[in-house]
Amino acid sequence: MDDSYKEPLSYSSIEKEDWAADLDERIYFLALAIEGKEELREIMTGKAINRGDVDFFLLQKMLQKLNLASLEVSAITSGLDCEEEKAEQLASFLERKVSIKERNLTVAAIITGAAISVVSGAILLAGESDKYIEIAAITGGLVEVWLGLKILRLEKKMAIEHKSNVLQMIRDQDNSQGIFPPSVWYYFNNAPSLEEVSLRDKLIERWDEFHDLPEDEFGVLFSDGGAYDAEMLDTRAELLDQLGAQITLMQQDILRFQRFLLNH
Repeated sequence: MDDSYKEPLSYSSIEKEDWAADLDERIYFLALAIEGKEELREIMTGKAINRGDVDFFLLQKMLQKLNLASLEVSAITSGLDCEEEKAEQLASFLERKVSIKERNLTVAAIITGAAISVVSGAILLAGESDKYIEIAAITGGLVEVWLGLKILRLEKKMAIEHKSNVLQMIRDQDNSQGIFPPSVWYYFNNAPSLEEVSLRDKLIERWDEFHDLPEDEFGVLFSDGGAYDAEMLDTRAELLDQLGAQITLMQQDILRFQRFLLNH
Protein backbone atom coordinates (compact mmCIF):
# COMPACT_ATOMS: atom_id res chain seq x y z
CA MET A 1 0.00 0.00 0.00
CA ASP A 2 1.23 3.49 -0.86
CA ASP A 3 2.65 5.41 2.12
CA SER A 4 0.50 8.40 1.25
CA TYR A 5 -2.74 6.50 1.84
CA LYS A 6 -4.78 7.60 4.84
CA GLU A 7 -8.02 6.15 6.10
CA PRO A 8 -10.63 8.88 6.64
CA LEU A 9 -11.02 9.58 10.34
CA SER A 10 -14.24 9.70 12.26
CA TYR A 11 -15.05 13.03 13.86
CA SER A 12 -14.45 11.59 17.31
CA SER A 13 -10.76 11.41 16.42
CA ILE A 14 -10.53 15.04 15.30
CA GLU A 15 -12.44 16.83 18.06
CA LYS A 16 -10.74 19.94 19.31
CA GLU A 17 -8.33 19.83 22.20
CA ASP A 18 -8.64 22.31 25.06
CA TRP A 19 -6.04 24.72 23.71
CA ALA A 20 -8.05 25.04 20.49
CA ALA A 21 -11.46 25.60 22.10
CA ASP A 22 -11.80 29.15 20.75
CA LEU A 23 -10.06 28.47 17.46
CA ASP A 24 -11.91 28.59 14.15
CA GLU A 25 -13.04 25.03 13.42
CA ARG A 26 -11.91 25.18 9.81
CA ILE A 27 -8.41 26.33 10.77
CA TYR A 28 -8.08 23.50 13.28
CA PHE A 29 -9.46 21.03 10.73
CA LEU A 30 -6.97 22.15 8.10
CA ALA A 31 -4.11 21.91 10.59
CA LEU A 32 -5.02 18.25 11.02
CA ALA A 33 -5.16 17.76 7.26
CA ILE A 34 -1.67 19.16 6.67
CA GLU A 35 -0.24 17.53 9.82
CA GLY A 36 0.45 20.89 11.41
CA LYS A 37 -1.47 20.48 14.64
CA GLU A 38 1.60 20.46 16.90
CA GLU A 39 3.04 23.59 15.34
CA LEU A 40 -0.33 25.31 15.68
CA ARG A 41 -0.59 24.21 19.32
CA GLU A 42 2.80 25.71 20.11
CA ILE A 43 1.80 28.95 18.44
CA MET A 44 -1.55 29.12 20.25
CA THR A 45 -0.27 28.14 23.71
CA GLY A 46 2.63 30.58 23.61
CA LYS A 47 5.30 27.88 23.90
CA ALA A 48 6.97 29.27 20.81
CA ILE A 49 7.25 32.81 22.11
CA ASN A 50 10.64 34.36 21.46
CA ARG A 51 11.27 37.93 22.64
CA GLY A 52 7.57 38.70 22.63
CA ASP A 53 6.94 37.35 19.13
CA VAL A 54 5.94 33.98 17.75
CA ASP A 55 9.07 32.11 16.80
CA PHE A 56 9.80 33.01 13.18
CA PHE A 57 11.12 29.57 12.27
CA LEU A 58 7.96 27.86 13.53
CA LEU A 59 5.75 30.33 11.67
CA GLN A 60 7.77 29.78 8.52
CA LYS A 61 7.43 26.02 8.89
CA MET A 62 3.67 26.33 9.23
CA LEU A 63 3.40 28.58 6.19
CA GLN A 64 5.53 26.15 4.19
CA LYS A 65 3.11 23.34 5.02
CA LEU A 66 0.23 25.50 3.87
CA ASN A 67 2.05 26.37 0.64
CA LEU A 68 2.74 22.70 0.02
CA ALA A 69 -0.93 21.88 0.57
CA SER A 70 -1.86 24.62 -1.89
CA LEU A 71 0.47 23.12 -4.49
CA GLU A 72 -1.03 19.67 -3.88
CA VAL A 73 -4.53 21.03 -4.45
CA SER A 74 -3.39 22.66 -7.69
CA ALA A 75 -1.68 19.46 -8.82
CA ILE A 76 -4.68 17.19 -8.27
CA THR A 77 -7.15 19.67 -9.79
CA SER A 78 -4.90 20.03 -12.85
CA GLY A 79 -4.93 16.27 -13.23
CA LEU A 80 -8.72 16.23 -12.96
CA ASP A 81 -8.92 18.97 -15.60
CA CYS A 82 -6.87 16.78 -17.94
CA GLU A 83 -9.18 13.81 -17.35
CA GLU A 84 -12.22 16.04 -17.93
CA GLU A 85 -10.80 17.38 -21.19
CA LYS A 86 -9.97 13.84 -22.31
CA ALA A 87 -13.56 12.71 -21.71
CA GLU A 88 -14.92 15.73 -23.60
CA GLN A 89 -12.60 15.08 -26.57
CA LEU A 90 -13.58 11.41 -26.71
CA ALA A 91 -17.27 12.38 -26.60
CA SER A 92 -16.78 14.79 -29.52
CA PHE A 93 -14.82 12.17 -31.47
CA LEU A 94 -17.50 9.53 -30.91
CA GLU A 95 -20.30 11.93 -31.89
CA ARG A 96 -18.51 12.83 -35.12
CA LYS A 97 -17.80 9.18 -35.91
CA VAL A 98 -21.43 8.16 -35.40
CA SER A 99 -22.70 11.21 -37.30
CA ILE A 100 -20.54 10.38 -40.33
CA LYS A 101 -21.78 6.78 -40.40
CA GLU A 102 -25.42 7.88 -40.05
CA ARG A 103 -24.99 10.45 -42.82
CA ASN A 104 -23.40 7.91 -45.17
CA LEU A 105 -26.16 5.36 -44.60
CA THR A 106 -28.85 8.04 -45.00
CA VAL A 107 -27.33 9.20 -48.28
CA ALA A 108 -27.18 5.57 -49.44
CA ALA A 109 -30.89 5.15 -48.64
CA ILE A 110 -31.76 8.32 -50.57
CA ILE A 111 -29.70 7.21 -53.56
CA THR A 112 -31.36 3.80 -53.45
CA GLY A 113 -34.83 5.36 -53.48
CA ALA A 114 -33.89 7.65 -56.34
CA ALA A 115 -32.36 4.77 -58.30
CA ILE A 116 -35.53 2.69 -57.93
CA SER A 117 -37.60 5.60 -59.24
CA VAL A 118 -35.32 5.96 -62.25
CA VAL A 119 -35.37 2.22 -62.98
CA SER A 120 -39.14 2.07 -62.64
CA GLY A 121 -39.50 5.01 -65.01
CA ALA A 122 -37.16 3.41 -67.52
CA ILE A 123 -39.17 0.17 -67.41
CA LEU A 124 -42.42 2.06 -68.03
CA LEU A 125 -40.92 3.95 -70.96
CA ALA A 126 -39.64 0.71 -72.44
CA GLY A 127 -43.13 -0.77 -72.24
CA GLU A 128 -41.97 -3.74 -70.24
CA SER A 129 -44.22 -5.85 -68.04
CA ASP A 130 -45.40 -4.48 -64.71
CA LYS A 131 -43.76 -7.41 -62.98
CA TYR A 132 -40.36 -5.86 -63.62
CA ILE A 133 -41.51 -2.69 -61.94
CA GLU A 134 -42.71 -4.72 -58.98
CA ILE A 135 -39.39 -6.59 -58.80
CA ALA A 136 -37.48 -3.32 -58.87
CA ALA A 137 -39.74 -1.79 -56.19
CA ILE A 138 -39.43 -4.83 -53.90
CA THR A 139 -35.67 -4.97 -54.34
CA GLY A 140 -35.31 -1.26 -53.64
CA GLY A 141 -37.62 -1.51 -50.64
CA LEU A 142 -35.58 -4.35 -49.16
CA VAL A 143 -32.35 -2.39 -49.62
CA GLU A 144 -33.89 0.67 -47.94
CA VAL A 145 -35.13 -1.46 -45.03
CA TRP A 146 -31.66 -2.96 -44.65
CA LEU A 147 -30.06 0.50 -44.64
CA GLY A 148 -32.64 1.68 -42.09
CA LEU A 149 -31.83 -1.24 -39.80
CA LYS A 150 -28.13 -0.47 -40.18
CA ILE A 151 -28.80 3.07 -38.95
CA LEU A 152 -30.86 1.84 -36.00
CA ARG A 153 -28.24 -0.76 -35.03
CA LEU A 154 -25.31 1.55 -35.58
CA GLU A 155 -22.65 1.03 -32.91
CA LYS A 156 -22.62 4.23 -30.85
CA LYS A 157 -20.27 3.13 -28.08
CA MET A 158 -16.56 2.59 -27.65
CA ALA A 159 -14.64 0.52 -25.11
CA ILE A 160 -12.65 2.55 -22.57
CA GLU A 161 -10.51 1.21 -19.75
CA HIS A 162 -9.59 3.09 -16.59
CA LYS A 163 -6.30 2.02 -15.05
CA SER A 164 -6.89 4.58 -12.30
CA ASN A 165 -10.48 5.80 -12.09
CA VAL A 166 -10.63 8.73 -9.67
CA LEU A 167 -14.43 8.62 -9.66
CA GLN A 168 -14.27 5.03 -8.47
CA MET A 169 -11.75 6.00 -5.78
CA ILE A 170 -14.10 8.68 -4.46
CA ARG A 171 -17.15 6.41 -4.38
CA ASP A 172 -15.24 3.50 -2.82
CA GLN A 173 -13.36 5.89 -0.49
CA ASP A 174 -10.14 4.18 -1.52
CA ASN A 175 -6.89 6.08 -2.07
CA SER A 176 -4.65 3.03 -1.83
CA GLN A 177 -3.01 3.98 -5.14
CA GLY A 178 -1.96 7.30 -3.62
CA ILE A 179 -3.44 9.39 -6.44
CA PHE A 180 -4.76 12.00 -4.02
CA PRO A 181 -2.24 13.81 -1.77
CA PRO A 182 -2.77 12.89 1.91
CA SER A 183 -3.78 16.43 2.91
CA VAL A 184 -6.39 16.64 0.15
CA TRP A 185 -7.73 13.16 0.86
CA TYR A 186 -8.11 13.92 4.56
CA TYR A 187 -9.78 17.27 3.90
CA PHE A 188 -12.17 15.84 1.32
CA ASN A 189 -13.30 12.81 3.34
CA ASN A 190 -13.81 14.44 6.74
CA ALA A 191 -15.88 17.31 8.12
CA PRO A 192 -14.79 20.02 10.59
CA SER A 193 -17.66 19.26 12.98
CA LEU A 194 -20.40 16.77 13.76
CA GLU A 195 -22.95 19.21 12.32
CA GLU A 196 -21.34 19.21 8.90
CA VAL A 197 -21.13 16.65 6.11
CA SER A 198 -17.87 15.89 4.33
CA LEU A 199 -17.31 17.21 0.81
CA ARG A 200 -17.20 13.62 -0.40
CA ASP A 201 -20.60 12.73 1.05
CA LYS A 202 -22.16 15.90 -0.40
CA LEU A 203 -20.74 15.12 -3.82
CA ILE A 204 -21.81 11.45 -3.81
CA GLU A 205 -25.35 12.49 -2.87
CA ARG A 206 -25.42 15.05 -5.68
CA TRP A 207 -24.13 12.52 -8.21
CA ASP A 208 -26.72 9.93 -7.25
CA GLU A 209 -29.61 12.40 -7.23
CA PHE A 210 -29.13 14.45 -10.36
CA HIS A 211 -27.69 12.17 -13.07
CA ASP A 212 -29.83 11.28 -16.12
CA LEU A 213 -28.23 7.98 -17.12
CA PRO A 214 -29.69 4.50 -16.63
CA GLU A 215 -28.23 2.88 -13.53
CA ASP A 216 -26.21 0.29 -15.45
CA GLU A 217 -24.57 2.98 -17.60
CA PHE A 218 -24.02 5.25 -14.60
CA GLY A 219 -22.29 2.38 -12.83
CA VAL A 220 -19.74 2.09 -15.65
CA LEU A 221 -18.45 5.57 -14.73
CA PHE A 222 -17.31 4.16 -11.36
CA SER A 223 -15.77 0.95 -12.68
CA ASP A 224 -12.52 -0.16 -14.28
CA GLY A 225 -14.00 0.64 -17.68
CA GLY A 226 -16.63 -0.46 -20.15
CA ALA A 227 -18.64 0.61 -23.21
CA TYR A 228 -19.19 4.39 -23.33
CA ASP A 229 -21.39 6.46 -25.59
CA ALA A 230 -21.07 10.22 -26.04
CA GLU A 231 -23.64 11.03 -23.33
CA MET A 232 -21.81 8.86 -20.80
CA LEU A 233 -18.51 10.55 -21.64
CA ASP A 234 -20.11 13.97 -21.23
CA THR A 235 -21.47 12.88 -17.85
CA ARG A 236 -18.03 11.64 -16.81
CA ALA A 237 -16.56 15.01 -17.75
CA GLU A 238 -19.23 16.77 -15.70
CA LEU A 239 -18.57 14.60 -12.62
CA LEU A 240 -14.82 15.25 -12.88
CA ASP A 241 -15.53 18.99 -13.11
CA GLN A 242 -17.68 18.84 -9.97
CA LEU A 243 -14.99 16.87 -8.14
CA GLY A 244 -12.34 19.42 -9.06
CA ALA A 245 -14.56 22.29 -7.94
CA GLN A 246 -15.12 20.66 -4.53
CA ILE A 247 -11.41 20.03 -3.98
CA THR A 248 -10.60 23.63 -4.94
CA LEU A 249 -12.62 24.76 -1.91
CA MET A 250 -9.62 23.72 0.18
CA GLN A 251 -7.76 26.74 -1.19
CA GLN A 252 -10.18 29.05 0.63
CA ASP A 253 -9.33 27.49 4.00
CA ILE A 254 -5.62 27.60 3.20
CA LEU A 255 -5.91 31.33 2.55
CA ARG A 256 -7.91 31.80 5.78
CA PHE A 257 -5.22 29.92 7.73
CA GLN A 258 -2.40 32.00 6.18
CA ARG A 259 -4.15 35.23 7.11
CA PHE A 260 -4.70 33.95 10.63
CA LEU A 261 -1.00 33.17 11.08
CA LEU A 262 0.19 36.46 9.65
CA ASN A 263 -2.20 38.42 11.88
CA HIS A 264 -1.69 36.34 15.03
